Amino acid sequence: MRRLVTALALTAFAATLSLAPPPASAKHDPGMNHRRCPRGSHWVPAHRDRQGRWIPAHCKQG
Repeated sequence: MRRLVTALALTAFAATLSLAPPPASAKHDPGMNHRRCPRGSHWVPAHRDRQGRWIPAHCKQG
């Protein structure tokens, strides 16, 4: 019984971590160039595409 309660509590805790928004300092102004991106490109934060695959953060031309 104790293992079941512990497993449920751990699952609930992990779910809250995945739903938490990123800290305000992690947000990026789209009008600014990222320090790693060359001029003429912009920073694209990490995200999931339409098929659900994870796309890491990168610089995009244009």
